Amino acid sequence: RLLKMKKREEEINKCIIEYLINKKYNNSVEPFLQDTGLKRTDATTGNKLEKKWGTLLSLQKKISDLESEVKQLKEDLERGGAGLSDKAKKEAELMGLPKSIPKATIRGHRQGITCLCFHPFYKRLASGSDDASIIIWECDEFTEERSLKAHSDTINCLTFDNNGKYLASCSSDLSIKIWNFDTMTVYRTLNGHEHTVSSVEFTPDGNFLYSASRDHMIKYWDINTGNCKNTLKGHEEWVRSLSLNTKGDLLASSSDDEKIFVWQTGTNTVQHELYGHSNKIECVLFLKNEKSIYNVYTSDYASANKLGVTEENKDENKDKDKDQNDLAKLNEKLLKKQELLKAKDKVNKEYLFSACRDKTIKLWDAIGGVCIFTFTGHDNWVRSLCEHPNGKYIVSCSDDKSVRLWDLKTGLCQKKLLNAHEKFVVTVSMSPKCKLLATGSNDLTIKVWDCS
Repeated sequence: RLLKMKKREEEINKCIIEYLINKKYNNSVEPFLQDTGLKRTDATTGNKLEKKWGTLLSLQKKISDLESEVKQLKEDLERGGAGLSDKAKKEAELMGLPKSIPKATIRGHRQGITCLCFHPFYKRLASGSDDASIIIWECDEFTEERSLKAHSDTINCLTFDNNGKYLASCSSDLSIKIWNFDTMTVYRTLNGHEHTVSSVEFTPDGNFLYSASRDHMIKYWDINTGNCKNTLKGHEEWVRSLSLNTKGDLLASSSDDEKIFVWQTGTNTVQHELYGHSNKIECVLFLKNEKSIYNVYTSDYASANKLGVTEENKDENKDKDKDQNDLAKLNEKLLKKQELLKAKDKVNKEYLFSACRDKTIKLWDAIGGVCIFTFTGHDNWVRSLCEHPNGKYIVSCSDDKSVRLWDLKTGLCQKKLLNAHEKFVVTVSMSPKCKLLATGSNDLTIKVWDCS
């Protein structure tokens, strides 16, 4: 032990000699050499003292952040473990639009990025790729924490359960892996699909999982046993995407057959078949943030829908005379005020977004089964969607290399990140914990955008 301490002391002295020489503190060098019995040639190289000091400060910051995370997680556990705490919700509401210049560009995958997913509580980002690997990134220095390899083909989707205990991955190798995120090991492997598995979604309690596949099927799994409990059939082509609402009683699925199905999960029956897109539908997303739902509910386009002005019939209303239009506007305002008074803080609505290769994003009333609004602006396939944590925007990315943030109150594009990547932007994710937006592209990079 004494030998180790002496060796450590000698190493520190060598670092100090290097520092004094580099800073040209000549009056201090010679006395220090005499006191230690070392020579100038014993000095280390590579600015070791400054680097070690920088590392120490970085570690102190990480320890402070981890202590805050532990405190926050204890609060979450006391609340039942699910969802954001009240403090986290308030912080999420303060999140803004992404800066125009990325905070970081991350490289590590050998092929294109296919999916991204932030951990609900930790400052961690999971990425999947065509190279069949999953990488876990820490979100302070954006360094690789762990590489997970168990699939043998493209990773198509990644998702965490609400408590952040499990990470689910699905692949073109026909399998689904459930990872224990604490140990970074495979907890379950689910086999049963006959073709590429394209999407996975945990139920709110985290005990079950839905999966969608190119075999036209949707499967319902018990992750504790690994058994398939049910198979939902209805789509005629590749099922691309799935999304559950907050309660877990509605499941949306999109397909290459240009249809969206809204399923009742209790009975496994189709409640609505939604038509309107004119190409393959890449993504569906239920709004889950109460503020997002409220902003849609009180928007001008949603109010028009309440008066019977839908996407399907709005063109017919253009020819109505001025008096009728003025009356409709007056009724609309009165109706809105009455409903806002009734609604207060809770809105009993389910809204669903869809992104399509026809370059559009559509917003649907999932209970009424009608299209409320169509967001237009992208110049190529719209590939992925995510909800902004502050409840004001929906975020989309496209093969036109752009990322766009759409205002839920007005339906207008509030922010454009043009040429966000050198190639197609295929996936997008946001974190209320880190106040970051992450985008992935088949240019092999992940870009991280500051939203603080």
